Amino acid sequence: MSAPLPVKTPWEFRLRAVFIAIAFGLGFFLGYPIQAALFHDIDPTFVMLGERMGPGGIVACAWMAAGIAIAAWLVRLWGSSYHAGGVVMSGDVITDTLTLAGPYRYVRNPLYLGNVLLAVAIGILGPPVVTLLVIALNLWFVYRLIGIEERFLRNAMGAAYERYCAAVPRLFPRFTPAPLGHDPRKPNVAYGFLTELFSLGFAAAMVYFAVALPHGGGRNIGVAFWSIAFLAIAMQMVLSPVARRPGGESP
Repeated sequence: MSAPLPVKTPWEFRLRAVFIAIAFGLGFFLGYPIQAALFHDIDPTFVMLGERMGPGGIVACAWMAAGIAIAAWLVRLWGSSYHAGGVVMSGDVITDTLTLAGPYRYVRNPLYLGNVLLAVAIGILGPPVVTLLVIALNLWFVYRLIGIEERFLRNAMGAAYERYCAAVPRLFPRFTPAPLGHDPRKPNVAYGFLTELFSLGFAAAMVYFAVALPHGGGRNIGVAFWSIAFLAIAMQMVLSPVARRPGGESP
């Protein structure tokens, strides 16, 4: 009997960055007309929340959104730093190792947790329907990606992966590190930073927005916001061949 052919990574996993961008785009594209048709008010969610908090509430909510974006970047940076070179941006599911160090003792998918936090932060800049759609679409796609990875990892690692899943939550972290076996790897922060330029860019753009808001920055996302974000995305694209290069393992 011949050995089974290797399973090809699904196309939506290979194009996950594109689909995540589409999830954000659809959330804003569909959310604004739905919000206007149903509620006749397209003020951003952070404005609606801030107005209920009294003077300074809107700016405080803008900083809250910026803080969530910074948390998203830090979580993704922490998780990426524990990966071997080329893993984070690989088009295939990597099944030859199971990381048990750093954030992976708290949550199985810290990078996807960072995605969800970023969706919350950016979604708040739109009206409530946009906020809900951006978060819902990102959550749906993140869980689809997690399902793909889990199927591959179960097939490759069997009982070892099942024990890991039993100890560590899928997306919402536990408060204490799971009692797992020793994993000697150390974080490679330089590699993590290189792979997380795009999330850093959005965090920086959110901070800009919060700083500019009380000085006439306006309620809507401005040119400067998107310039910061797209500059980071462009840098990520230029440097992605380096980030995909194997051999950058953590010492």
